[in-house]
Amino acid sequence: MLRRAQQLTGTATLLDLLVELPKAVADRVRVWLLTNASDVDASTLIREVATAIERRDPTGDDLALLDRVVATCERSQYMRVWQAALGPPPSVEDVGHALASDGPQKSWLRAFHWVVLLPNEVIGVWSSPCAVLSGAYGRPSRDALTKRHHVELGTGRSPITADQLTSLTPEEAARTVSAWRPDPSEWLVSARELARTVEGVVKAQPMPWFASPIRIAAELRHPTYIHHYLTALAEACRTTAMPIDEVIDLIVLVRTHPWQAIALGKDDFDYDHDWHGAEHASVDVIKALADSDVGFAGRYDEVWTGLESEVTDRGEPSGMLNGARDPFDSAINRPATRALQAVMSFIACEFRALGVVRPEALRLLDASLRLDGSDGAEHRAIIAPRIGFLRYVAPQWVDDRRALLLGDDAPEHLGQLTVDQALKWGQPNAWLLENFRVPVRAAVARHVKHALDHLLVAMLWKCPGYSIAENVAFLRSTPELLSNAGEALARLLRDEVVDPTHLEIAVEFWSGAIATNERYGLAGFGWFAEVKLLDVGTWASLTSDTLKITAGRIEWSHKGFSCRIRGLVPAG
Repeated sequence: MLRRAQQLTGTATLLDLLVELPKAVADRVRVWLLTNASDVDASTLIREVATAIERRDPTGDDLALLDRVVATCERSQYMRVWQAALGPPPSVEDVGHALASDGPQKSWLRAFHWVVLLPNEVIGVWSSPCAVLSGAYGRPSRDALTKRHHVELGTGRSPITADQLTSLTPEEAARTVSAWRPDPSEWLVSARELARTVEGVVKAQPMPWFASPIRIAAELRHPTYIHHYLTALAEACRTTAMPIDEVIDLIVLVRTHPWQAIALGKDDFDYDHDWHGAEHASVDVIKALADSDVGFAGRYDEVWTGLESEVTDRGEPSGMLNGARDPFDSAINRPATRALQAVMSFIACEFRALGVVRPEALRLLDASLRLDGSDGAEHRAIIAPRIGFLRYVAPQWVDDRRALLLGDDAPEHLGQLTVDQALKWGQPNAWLLENFRVPVRAAVARHVKHALDHLLVAMLWKCPGYSIAENVAFLRSTPELLSNAGEALARLLRDEVVDPTHLEIAVEFWSGAIATNERYGLAGFGWFAEVKLLDVGTWASLTSDTLKITAGRIEWSHKGFSCRIRGLVPAG
């Protein structure tokens, strides 16, 4: 294509067009065009090579251009131009000092890669410093620039297989794992993959691995392996009996950072550089123990101390990406707020066991509610869906902080955000719906997920401020909301068992929507065909203008609306 375009338009025109290409591509296309050009003079070719020497490393495309210049031009034409492009060479002493400290300058390395391609008369005094550089970096060659490089793909793998570990006792397997060291010649083999293999083996056969957690952790030794061992423990403790005292001892031990995390690879993916991963996994263990009601063998204070430390350590930044991400999504992936999740489970567990909520836990929630920005949004995303729970275990605390939690005393806009999060992720709560009707409606108007469902549930529960008339009046003020409400209400009521009162309210709501006597789209009410307890007589009462029932089909038109429902089997 380039050759044909060159014949039609000329080289100069094509060179002008190259500014539209990415620089790395444009450089190579430019060299190819000039190498094959018959309408440029020798000085242009010589200058092109000089510019390349000054600005970038050579590529295979440069070889043909160099060879053309050397074959067709006098030595005097290019020698001084290319020597000037190489620049003044460093002394051998300067190169030696650079290699022994911070490394050579980029300009030296660029010249080093070009020198091997240039005629001997151009290289001149660069010969000695390049010889020293080749001792550190190897000698560049023309052949290396002409070879096609092949991409080899692979996946990470463990140096010890699951079968090999399973054939050993847990203590033997743990010793084998901790004794392994990476071999630089093995590709994609890492401590991380070994740790994941350990995790899988433990999950598959948890009982023997959890007989003595402290002993296993001591044998595993490295925080990378203990991290994944704890992850398996968190999953298994819901179904597997284990020595709770020793599990808590292990959680406490992890927080002491008992051993140094020696290097087991090149980067963070290969292994844990510190104990943070194991600490975060221990929080998951605490949450799992609390949720499973196993309890903490009376050691609530020790467990609380570790949890509180994790929640207040907000060193890892928010993941909300300038507010573009739902705060709950980022909160459940951030260590501090994952720990706050565990705190809520801990509060529930301690309340079930002792009938109290410790004051320190409430003070921690107070501090969380006073955070602003992304920190505040993420902490509230954990608290908001649990407002009903908090009202059960600490009703006075919630009542005293209602304005801070959901109202005007919340920092910035976080009161509304808390309502949004409670509606999106939490169960319907009459206290919230009745006391915060304005922000609830604001969430519905902004199409916050599930907010409309909560508003309709409030109507079915007959909460003050959510009567049929009030809801119809509010919903018809926003395009499509009334129709969406018909669909959402039908979905709520399509179970086999429905409270008859709720069905009556739903039918009245449908009638109220029609009675607005305005041509709003009400297609969503077609979902009432899914409501199993809605009989044909009720349909008739709602569609009094025109109703035609035939075998397998209902055709209905009313005040400008029409619908056709197929596939019905009439009764009797």
